[in-house]
Amino acid sequence: MKNVIVSILLILFTHQQLIAQSESELLLRLFNFSSDVTSISDDAIALAVDAVWGASELAGQVVLTGTLSQNNQDVWSYSASPSDKLVVVFMDGTSIEFKFASIDGYVDGDADDFKESHAMDFTTYINNYVDIRIVSNTGPYDGKIQWQRTISGTVIIDGDIQNVNLQHNGERESELGSGFLFMTVDETIVGTSSGNNASYSINDRYRVSLAHNSNAGQFNKDTQYWKNSTVSAGGTSYAFQGLDVFYVGGTQFADEANLGIYNKVLNDYQWSSEGSVLKDNQSFGNIIFSEAPVSYTNGPYLIANLNNGNKIVLHYLLNSAPTDIKVSFGKNNIKFNLSQNYPNPFNPSTTIEYSIPVNSTQYTVDSKQYQESSIQHQVSVSLKVYDILGREVTTLVNKKQ
Repeated sequence: MKNVIVSILLILFTHQQLIAQSESELLLRLFNFSSDVTSISDDAIALAVDAVWGASELAGQVVLTGTLSQNNQDVWSYSASPSDKLVVVFMDGTSIEFKFASIDGYVDGDADDFKESHAMDFTTYINNYVDIRIVSNTGPYDGKIQWQRTISGTVIIDGDIQNVNLQHNGERESELGSGFLFMTVDETIVGTSSGNNASYSINDRYRVSLAHNSNAGQFNKDTQYWKNSTVSAGGTSYAFQGLDVFYVGGTQFADEANLGIYNKVLNDYQWSSEGSVLKDNQSFGNIIFSEAPVSYTNGPYLIANLNNGNKIVLHYLLNSAPTDIKVSFGKNNIKFNLSQNYPNPFNPSTTIEYSIPVNSTQYTVDSKQYQESSIQHQVSVSLKVYDILGREVTTLVNKKQ
């Protein structure tokens, strides 16, 4: 099976599954919630199509049920059982199931062509993580590729079982010529999601435009976010009201553009940020850049500037996150906690913040007292990266801290 696309999930394993509940974590989760869920649906569609193509090639006919298995030598095989779903089993035993209510589309090309023109209604199931139904209609219209997707079912978000019901609509328009490329993607995500620990009302929009002119050595990426979404947890609600952020990144290097790296401010006057943060429907802060953008730098971060003096980094925009691991301590670290990674989506790197319990009354940085306390209160921490199928990609941390 080829061209399998998966999402990266960040899971911190401690003595129990973690649930983000702090103010900053709720705002970060709200900022990223719609993109995370729609990324899961995008990847499920791609993987479902690749699975059907792979199984059908091995079976010698179109099949929507059976088992597609990968052995230790990365060789795939197909069997006709079960008869009610298509199961993909990877070499480590991880499996994902697809049940197709209907599937139709352009079949005279390859799997990638089918992803661009289809009508599908199917359910994706991954044990202990995803059980969602996706109704996807994608195809060309008026010179564009347009899609309408309904996403419903359950997804684990920060350890909370969320019952999602989202509508994801979008379109992509592109033009390719000798030495140039123009492409625009415009997406809206609306709907609701509810769980035991937090509930969401989503009304987001995202638009990105790429302009590549290799003849002139200019590669631009214009990005704009609109958000009017709300999260409620523990009797308190937080919302973005009128969040509208526009920023332009660029590079003069084709190799960087091909890798999705547009990390320089080209014209600082093109940057703008506006919008409010609400807490229980009252003004609680505003959306700002961390500093004024300056041309030919990596630019500022996107900040939620709260009335209580806290500043929450929502997105690093053009900045790459640090690649080294830095440890910091604060007196409020009294529980296990894993924050949403940022930026998300990211290229080429992301920052992952987590905290573990320390005794807030027994530490002073760089003192003997702190050194003794850290030894007495060490806990085992394992920070791993998994793909959407639950397969371990890498281990970032695995030691006592």
